[in-house]
Amino acid sequence: MSLTLGEASRQSGLAKSSLSKAIGKGRLSAVRLEKGVFAIDETELARFVEANAPPVRLGRVETLPSVQSGTTIDELVAARVRADVAEKMMVVLQHQLAEMTAQRDRWEVVLQARLTEVTAQRDRWEHRFDQLKLPPANTAVREGNRWIRAWRWMQKTA
Repeated sequence: MSLTLGEASRQSGLAKSSLSKAIGKGRLSAVRLEKGVFAIDETELARFVEANAPPVRLGRVETLPSVQSGTTIDELVAARVRADVAEKMMVVLQHQLAEMTAQRDRWEVVLQARLTEVTAQRDRWEHRFDQLKLPPANTAVREGNRWIRAWRWMQKTA
């Protein structure tokens, strides 16, 4: 999903001017829309934020029961950023999966209608073929059709 510069600024916590400069320098990829507005992909923004997050230095750290002793704040922040990026990627992937599922369902309906149409056409052609096909050769002679025997007799005697 694409974000405007303002939405990207609110989501990342970075200033709009910083994001604009990063786009200008090519460190953050974005597409300029017709109105001059930038469209920034969420995953690209997450990558940029993770790559450019300043290290956090705190003087005093309270250890949490779930945190191993010896873990630095930088490691905790990096883990949190990775978790946030993973969550955002999961949302994006779920959205893409939903779109792909909907597209597959639409194609299934279209193809099912086309299959029904082709099957009906085939049945019409089969019916027409059955109407036009010739009987097998010499069937009447083998069956002993009496009209054919009579015709042959009349030709021989005439």
